[in-house]
Amino acid sequence: MAKNVLPLDQQVLQSFFEYGSGSTHAHTPIGGVKKYLPEEIRNDMKIVKKSVNRLVKKGLLIKHPTKGGMTYQLSKEGRDCILRDEWPD
Repeated sequence: MAKNVLPLDQQVLQSFFEYGSGSTHAHTPIGGVKKYLPEEIRNDMKIVKKSVNRLVKKGLLIKHPTKGGMTYQLSKEGRDCILRDEWPD
């Protein structure tokens, strides 16, 4: 399981989950999850991008480069963290 998941990272991962309806096959651009993010971070995409990069490094999101730009998808581990609501300390 992932280690040291910050509350911000949990919110960002949850927004990817909601955008793709929990699918591990949905290819989601960062801008697509904006409406699912809390209002205080919605307009600061720099913070969101840093969070996404941390989640990729922890294996909770997977990068998927496309012709139109970078997209991301939930990994099975990322989906399980959300469904079980188990966030390691």
